[in-house]
Amino acid sequence: MELLTSNYQPAKTDNPRFNKKFSEQLAISNNLDIAVGYISEKSFYELSEYIYNTGGPTCNILIGMHYFDKFTYSQFAIANETDKFLTENNLGSVKLCTSFPFHGKLYSFTKNSGNKS
Repeated sequence: MELLTSNYQPAKTDNPRFNKKFSEQLAISNNLDIAVGYISEKSFYELSEYIYNTGGPTCNILIGMHYFDKFTYSQFAIANETDKFLTENNLGSVKLCTSFPFHGKLYSFTKNSGNKS
């Protein structure tokens, strides 16, 4: 197990960076499941572009807090666009938790062999 940190101050450590590990795992995975409280427009855009350009991996995204704290128009638009692309191409979906505030953080990368990271 590794401690991952962000790229933002004040986290100046020698630990691996979250975005670097995310990109590494994404490149070797066939399936990605994400369950988070929030997702930024930039993150959605980068993930969507990767999936559009490579045709995968399959990707299921659950967003837990935007229903309660509201999306910006651009966040909502890219979430809808990404969901439409994923569902039309049988690559997954984007879901919004509306029953209760969910602020989890899960990133599950699965390979063909069934190994998870």
